[in-house]
Amino acid sequence: MRTSFPSKDSNPHLTYRPDIDGLRAVAILAVLLYHAFPNQFHGGFVGVDIFFVISGYLISSIIFKGLESKKFSFIDFYVHRVKRIFPALILVLLTAFGIGWFLLLPDEFRQLGKHMATGSGFVQNIVLWKETGYFDNASELKPLVHLWSLAVEEQFYLIFPALMWLVWRFGLNALMVVLVIALFSFSQNLHETFRDIVKAYFLPQTRFWELLAGSILAYARIFKNDRFLVGARRFFLNPVFFRSLSAEGESRDILNNALSAFGFFVAVMAVFVIDKNRLFPGWWALAPVIAACLMILAGPGSWVNKNILANKIMVWVGLISYPLYLWHWLVLSMIRIVNNGLLTNYAACFAIVVSFVLAWLTYKLIERPVRLGNREWWAPVLVALLVVVGLLGAVTFKKDGFEFREEVRSSKKLFDGLSLNPAGINYPSCSELLKKTSGINYCLQSKKGEPNYAIVGDSHAEHLFYGVAAQSKYNWALLANSSCPPLLGAGVVSDRGLDCQKMMNDIMQYVAKSEKIKTVVFSFFGNYELDSGFAADHVSGAGKWSDLRITGDKPGSKIDLFYYGLNNSIEYMERSGKSVVLVVDIPEIPFYPRGCIGRSFLPGAVENCYVSREVTNDRQKVLREMVAKLKVVHPNLQVFDSIPYFCDEKKCNVIVGGNLMYRDSHHLGIYGSSYLGGELIRWLASRGIG
Repeated sequence: MRTSFPSKDSNPHLTYRPDIDGLRAVAILAVLLYHAFPNQFHGGFVGVDIFFVISGYLISSIIFKGLESKKFSFIDFYVHRVKRIFPALILVLLTAFGIGWFLLLPDEFRQLGKHMATGSGFVQNIVLWKETGYFDNASELKPLVHLWSLAVEEQFYLIFPALMWLVWRFGLNALMVVLVIALFSFSQNLHETFRDIVKAYFLPQTRFWELLAGSILAYARIFKNDRFLVGARRFFLNPVFFRSLSAEGESRDILNNALSAFGFFVAVMAVFVIDKNRLFPGWWALAPVIAACLMILAGPGSWVNKNILANKIMVWVGLISYPLYLWHWLVLSMIRIVNNGLLTNYAACFAIVVSFVLAWLTYKLIERPVRLGNREWWAPVLVALLVVVGLLGAVTFKKDGFEFREEVRSSKKLFDGLSLNPAGINYPSCSELLKKTSGINYCLQSKKGEPNYAIVGDSHAEHLFYGVAAQSKYNWALLANSSCPPLLGAGVVSDRGLDCQKMMNDIMQYVAKSEKIKTVVFSFFGNYELDSGFAADHVSGAGKWSDLRITGDKPGSKIDLFYYGLNNSIEYMERSGKSVVLVVDIPEIPFYPRGCIGRSFLPGAVENCYVSREVTNDRQKVLREMVAKLKVVHPNLQVFDSIPYFCDEKKCNVIVGGNLMYRDSHHLGIYGSSYLGGELIRWLASRGIG
């Protein structure tokens, strides 16, 4: 997102329209309120789409007018862009680096460096597409994640001027060219939204149609204004919609008022109706795009534009909207990082105030003087500075977040607990045939040769395997897939498109046919069957909890189907002559464990870095009732309860023996895996099965 040419004194190419500054205010306020209060303004992210339309309209207006008058200059165009975009961006990136040096842990600082480099190169959207995933850090904890929309705009600015110059050069119909490209981009948006929603959200080919909608509007107003409006009046201003109007001016005013009022209504409704669980962008993105187009088309004289958008306060917010966009997410993200992933309403309000102050100071002291200054050397200096900032980010990434910093050395031991395999141990892969036929993503053995034991399940099987493999004298196999508990005849379904039933069928058949595997351990996330998330990663949306379902061979509730599938798996293993051990899952925690690590100029480890035993018992009530029923049906079932190793009568701890046990809000790290894995080995040995 970027505001383009907002003020009357910044752009000699266009007639200044204060209502467009007001429209920017609508967009930035929607985005800011969404980021600060996502539960109340859950569709506020559509503000970015409104910005895309505004940018496309203004940039295209400048290009079309310049080409028509034969005065368009690529040098002038990009000098203006550099002076407009780079000053505030450089300041925010350097501020993020400075805060990160003292505040962020090595992996966080390393990621910040990566995003500084890609943000400086305007490819942040592509990087986020590649790194976004189920177990990726929550976006709320990435201070520069918002630069993706700036990257989309800059990619448009690199392509569109050259394309239009060629169109003019060869005498082609510019409007038809833009229409064809916009339709292609929109079709790509629809296709990818149903196929790969992350790709549809971030990549330029699925977003350019929004900027091109502004381009079409610019072309219509510059070259076909009268014909366009007459056609619109013929549709809207007929007796079906309005009384007969004789005066041309009266009909034009009513049309413009209707367009602006309807556009404003659609924009406001989008903020409250659309949410992150919709297939967005897709068809839903039409709402903010159409709303923005209608308000721009209505012109500065329409009632909404003149009395609401052109209001002095709205214009002021619009003028600072670019630095406000850059600052607000950095402030909110840093607050979340120091507050263990949480953002209270008071903290959100504080962040908003700070962001407005920083945005106004940036606009007055840096952005406006540079943009309006006549010094030609500003542009190359700014380009050089941004290159240096990008290189600084790249070095930070290459040096793994500068672990030598005094600010993190004292917390090194706790920090290491956030990794599951920090030494990079390469365990041998298990059956290649199984890996190829099922596509599972966890298929390892602790030693070469036929395994004696198997850990089967989801990513919670993986987090147990490393501790067991490092300490057991036997050969253990890990056979698991993330988000797929060990069920037969039922399976978890989410928007990730996993075929859990097929994967588990392949795994179970492999284990059943193995003559050497005598014991199989089922380890899995214990609360798939519940209707609400609790772990911080799930509540934040990183785990897409709302999209999770359980389906099976027969109808039933999530609890019934989970029990049915687990019972089938135990029965199948026991019929195959295997001993079955079921691991009762570790406690979920409603915060991010990295918040338990002390940070510079902040208090030490977070106080109350635990979850109450009462809450854990309540979350595991359904699971334990299920296990009790399974024990009755399968008397030989062995149950290894992880809770006593983390919990006393009152609380369940994230730090045990001075070591951080968790790597996120429901997965063990290297110390936790070693701790629980060792206890499992001793527990098995005490029962003569390990």
